[in-house]
Amino acid sequence: MVVGFDQQRILQLVDHRVIECEKCKGKMRVPINKGTLQVTCPKCSHKFNITPENIKD
Repeated sequence: MVVGFDQQRILQLVDHRVIECEKCKGKMRVPINKGTLQVTCPKCSHKFNITPENIKD
């Protein structure tokens, strides 16, 4: 049996992604199945919009 790291399979199973704030580069989790979201950074309170297409795998 071969045990390996299948990144695509893991990304399919997880319902969120980690993104960076555009202003302070702080990291936060956002859901990927909610469409376009207005996100507020908990660290610097910067507000910005995120779409599923903008989230990198």
